[in-house]
Amino acid sequence: YSFFAIPLNLGVVYRMEWTDRQWFAPYVSGGGTYIGIVEARDDGKTSTLGAAGAYGAGGLLINISAMDRQTAFTLNTEYGIKNLWVALEYRYMTTFSENVDFSSNIIGAGVAVDY
Repeated sequence: YSFFAIPLNLGVVYRMEWTDRQWFAPYVSGGGTYIGIVEARDDGKTSTLGAAGAYGAGGLLINISAMDRQTAFTLNTEYGIKNLWVALEYRYMTTFSENVDFSSNIIGAGVAVDY
């Protein structure tokens, strides 16, 4: 038995960013999701094709390039990067399928870049 899930998300993000070198930028996002499912079964039963759902998220961006002017200058002149952020996010996702439930709470961290 092999199980593969491919999540597809489409949504909007609103960042509360008022200045060019803002240290912190909170944001919210939300939208729809579809999780495509592929099952390779050896028992002959049919598999579910996917599950539709929705998500909502809130997070905080911490601007690394605002902490040091020399680093900000180098990132901008050599790579075209205006802001380099560390992103912290909480996301709630729910699916509407009765057969497959991918509803979950997700805490994530990553890097975001503004060009």
